[in-house]
Amino acid sequence: MKYLSLLVVFFSTMIFSKAQSYVGTSDSAIAAHAKQILEGVVTPTDDKLTGCCLDSLFSANLTTREYYSKVFGVIVSKSDGALSELVGIYCKNYLDSLPKEYIKHYKSQSPSNKKLHDMFIASEFYIEGADIKEAYISLSKFFFDVKQRDGIYTKEYKELEEIQLAVVESLKSMYN
Repeated sequence: MKYLSLLVVFFSTMIFSKAQSYVGTSDSAIAAHAKQILEGVVTPTDDKLTGCCLDSLFSANLTTREYYSKVFGVIVSKSDGALSELVGIYCKNYLDSLPKEYIKHYKSQSPSNKKLHDMFIASEFYIEGADIKEAYISLSKFFFDVKQRDGIYTKEYKELEEIQLAVVESLKSMYN
């Protein structure tokens, strides 16, 4: 089981590295693809343009990040197969890198999409841990670090706690 977990982590790392190599794609092609995803014209897949849309969550431009946050919501709801592995990585990294924006994004999602977010983040900890205790410790440390590093207070702290509890529930269901 540990070997399988290491193999999954290895391939997840490869997928994330792949996502970071989309730099040469034109902004107009990415924007057109994002618009088609939002309109339901295209189903997001594990391809270069969808990867660029995911990368845009981390743009230096706030307006760009807000737009692609909406695209991300659709990608989360439509993902399957290899794209799901990539989405899990992006969910976790989005929460880790931009927690206040992630909380805002999460709150705007439907209950079913929130559950998908929870499941995708939980799956990242599931593949790290050999057992539920190890995964839970890793998950708890992750959320603790996010709260400490980013000065999450009052309202956001409570919302992040609620997200953490939902992710824990998703993680528990993976071990049952």
